[in-house]
Amino acid sequence: MPDNDTFLRRNSIIVVQEDEASRDRIVEQLTREVPGVIAIGSAADCNKLLKQEEFALAIIDEVLSDESGFVLARNIRTKTGIPVLMLLGEDSHDKRLAGYLAGAIGCMDRGDALTELPPLVANILDVEIKKKGAVVKEWEWRLLKHGWVLVSPSGEKVKLTINEFEFMEVLVSASPRPAIRQELGEKLDYRNDIKGDKALEAVVHRLRQKIATIGGELILTTHGIGWWGLSAPVSA
Repeated sequence: MPDNDTFLRRNSIIVVQEDEASRDRIVEQLTREVPGVIAIGSAADCNKLLKQEEFALAIIDEVLSDESGFVLARNIRTKTGIPVLMLLGEDSHDKRLAGYLAGAIGCMDRGDALTELPPLVANILDVEIKKKGAVVKEWEWRLLKHGWVLVSPSGEKVKLTINEFEFMEVLVSASPRPAIRQELGEKLDYRNDIKGDKALEAVVHRLRQKIATIGGELILTTHGIGWWGLSAPVSA
């Protein structure tokens, strides 16, 4: 499980705002309080980044050219569970209600963001860190299809080849039972002979070497039978 320092070294905040100048000012203020702030200008870029990275908080402006900020906030809350703060052009009752109905934990006037955001964000991240410290999340190993990446519980990443990724996919799908040599060979299109067996062993060897570099021993082998399994849960 990542400790507090590791958590804060990773990407902690994603800011989605169309106006570049305003976006840069917000980032400048936030980075005085917390590291790991990433800012982008569209809902499409936000959705793409959320498939690749993990964040503790999203700050979303209601006005985006490609999608309503409220729609984006609702999608983020539904799909990722990340807390969302909304920046409003007009701090009215109706706008705040729309933000809360979209799942936002807080709404504020865009004009007040520079002064109010830094302490509010610091408080929210403090709560998130304490949550992570209170619960051991064994499932934090993640297999990301975009880019063929394996992510450790501490957030370390290793790039996989297509064969290594497909091998891991079979193990994840089979878990908690082990995967047998035959189904792995079929997935990787390896022949059921000595040459195919050696190719599978080579994939396992390379995977173990890569996983070791990010601090783990994730692959288990049942010797003499031809089964491989996972020592910890992996989400995909």
